[in-house]
Amino acid sequence: MPPLFFGSMLRVDLSSGSVEEKELDDGFFSENIGGAMMVHGLLEDVDGDCIAIGSGPLTGSTCPGGSAAIACTRENGKERYAPILVNAGLEFKLCGFDVIIITGTAKISCYLWMRDKVADLIGSPDLENKYTWSMASKIRKDQGDQRIQVLSSSRGGSASLNFVSGWDGILLGRKMREMNIVAIAFRGMGETEVTDYSRFLSQSSEMMRASKRDLNGKTGIPSILPEDCTLKFPLRRHRSCSSCPFPCMSYADTGIPEHPEMLLMDQRSLISLCKMSVPDNEIVGTLAKIHRHGFILDETASRNSIDSMIDGRFNDVKSYLTKDRFDSITGGVEESAEIAKAYILGICPRFVGLLRPDLQPYCELLSHGTGKEITLGKITEVAESLLRS
Repeated sequence: MPPLFFGSMLRVDLSSGSVEEKELDDGFFSENIGGAMMVHGLLEDVDGDCIAIGSGPLTGSTCPGGSAAIACTRENGKERYAPILVNAGLEFKLCGFDVIIITGTAKISCYLWMRDKVADLIGSPDLENKYTWSMASKIRKDQGDQRIQVLSSSRGGSASLNFVSGWDGILLGRKMREMNIVAIAFRGMGETEVTDYSRFLSQSSEMMRASKRDLNGKTGIPSILPEDCTLKFPLRRHRSCSSCPFPCMSYADTGIPEHPEMLLMDQRSLISLCKMSVPDNEIVGTLAKIHRHGFILDETASRNSIDSMIDGRFNDVKSYLTKDRFDSITGGVEESAEIAKAYILGICPRFVGLLRPDLQPYCELLSHGTGKEITLGKITEVAESLLRS
């Protein structure tokens, strides 16, 4: 088993219903590092449209921002990437598969359920007409574990992670629905090996302390909104993703009995609602209603389009799709080589885009973890190759 990985991938053919595990050799990880580059390399041997999820070498580790698993959609030959965050990056990392690739179209609606290096396709026609958040509740109840992470498909185009939406700007949710896979569920209970655990932990702890000092008091979703977008409704508390010092998200009341609070991650939609002058006491409830159907707002959104989203008039609304290959999930953060490096390493692109950390210590950390020297020049070379591909 290579350090920081399990050394295995999962191939799922929905058309035949087959689920096959394949081994990945150490040389593959040395060449591709991980994350988006690892996914891209494996997709070269896959024909047609597909979806994939992979982990970076630092996904789920103790370094600052090491919280991202990497989702990918490929449609008409074009790959796009989005981060899977909160606690799900860690859980995916430890479910036993470094990459999953899903192709084909299922004959009946199903979901993929992964845990402890075991994967099954579960027939689920009863989930087909549920909205995204209800799918997560049902799967967790059926499997008897409230800590299961659930990526839910949607009619609006964007997938939800449990009860968190607004991070999928690559239309993963729509692609899943087209392929008749309503959800991807996973639970991480495994362990990866670290070559020099003592030095790895010592350096990541120092990096975490330095990152906290660099935040300068930034906290909650208000800290990443523009000055002309002020939230005047109460926030319950702030939180960060696993292994991240930056609490850039906030909980707020929705006014919806079945989901009384939601985690505000979707900075882009909040900016749109502020610019439309939606009353303060309606912003969170409105966001919850469109998120449940899988919508993200952009600068073209209007009150009429929001009404169509809430009422389920899906044909009247164009789904949000990022213009970038690597989505930063954050307005004002453009695609760059640094963002591509984040997607390779398994670091949150919002963290890298807003706080601009020096990535040299991450390379040193990676060297401690793998037992091989990995330079920033090597990471840059891989990122530039990925951007050109």
